[in-house]
Amino acid sequence: VYVIKNSFELILAFDDLISLGYRESVTMSQVATYLEMESSEEKFHKMLMKARENEAKEAAKKHALEAQRRRAQGLDPSPGGIEGKTYDADRDALSGTSTTGSSSSYEPTKTTTSSSSSSSFNKTSTTDTTKTSKAPKKSMKLKGKTSKQEGAVLAAVDNESGADLFQETTKESEEAKESPQMDALLEPVHVEVEERITCEINADGELQSLEVKGKLFLSFHDPHKTKVLLKMKPLDSRKFNVRPHPCLNRTTWEEERGLTTEDSEGFPHGERILALKYKVNKTGEKDLPFSIQFWGSKSGGKSVITLECEFNGRQKFMSSLNNITFGFPLDDSIDPEIKNVENGSPDYDSDSSTLKWTVPVLDKEQNDSAKIEFTTTTEVEAIFPITVNFSSEQLYANFELEEAVNLGGDQSLNVKMIKELAADNFTIVSD
Repeated sequence: VYVIKNSFELILAFDDLISLGYRESVTMSQVATYLEMESSEEKFHKMLMKARENEAKEAAKKHALEAQRRRAQGLDPSPGGIEGKTYDADRDALSGTSTTGSSSSYEPTKTTTSSSSSSSFNKTSTTDTTKTSKAPKKSMKLKGKTSKQEGAVLAAVDNESGADLFQETTKESEEAKESPQMDALLEPVHVEVEERITCEINADGELQSLEVKGKLFLSFHDPHKTKVLLKMKPLDSRKFNVRPHPCLNRTTWEEERGLTTEDSEGFPHGERILALKYKVNKTGEKDLPFSIQFWGSKSGGKSVITLECEFNGRQKFMSSLNNITFGFPLDDSIDPEIKNVENGSPDYDSDSSTLKWTVPVLDKEQNDSAKIEFTTTTEVEAIFPITVNFSSEQLYANFELEEAVNLGGDQSLNVKMIKELAADNFTIVSD
């Protein structure tokens, strides 16, 4: 009853959702053009075609008078096809078609003035009409001499500022194509920090190697907001080795941890710029995101595999991990038998013969551990290396933006910060 009572409001809400779900970035000049719905090109094209139609009618009258004069003198009324063939060509030129016989066989007579003018008309009307029918812009590029009526049309358009409007519209469209456009749905500046961890742990959980590297990228989506100064929160130099790009102002970076260009031109627009590279120094087991314990044994001719993982609360870099996936390579054609799963879900990929165990979340509080136990015909030693993938929005290098200054004007500067930590080559190897 409540839905029926408010059906009209629900329909309006869905209509707004569908309508406003699609957005398009347009300029004010484009909005004005859409509202006016006028085309100076179409207006000019119609006036020009009307002038040529009138010119064709006048030419036809001249041909008729010339034919009457020749009949009065007892001569052939249509030598060279003045009355018949030429008029057909004029009529075809106006209608946008062509008569093969008349246009190809006509040869102008040099002895009469009317024949000469007929020849030039046919040539002009056939060529210009063909070009004009293709596109309105090309009709402005007239070849040969301009007729009086066409000149009058051009003058009338100039008086009405139609030609100026057309030129301004063309100029604006060309400038819009050449000038970079801004996407109104994006923040003017994006700061992206990508961190990759490479690690190797043995089956007993002992660390073999650990390396954490990162990159900071800058993206500018507004061409008018590329001259900026981004002040970052200082990092502990004892833990992190940071190297700025050579094109950045090194003095500004060393004194106030500011990212800005060496010159006054600003950052390039529409490109993803690598601004910083860094590396975590002196990593150890205390810096691991989680710890693992692997157990493998034999029972009834099958291998019994148990893997436990626990979130490492000793490290102070991150408080949670997302989508931790363990990949166990198996070489048997029989699906493994899952005995026990605590936190997560297993999935066997028969194409790659890999058992994938995915744990949605590992954190310090409710989901601090996970465990899986399964049996397989694959030997214990053949299961290694076990691959591990995970992601997190918390980084080892806690980059934070303290201040964003727009050096190119007084406008405010909105900055979007994106952080991503992912495993690059994280494996568990045999003892």
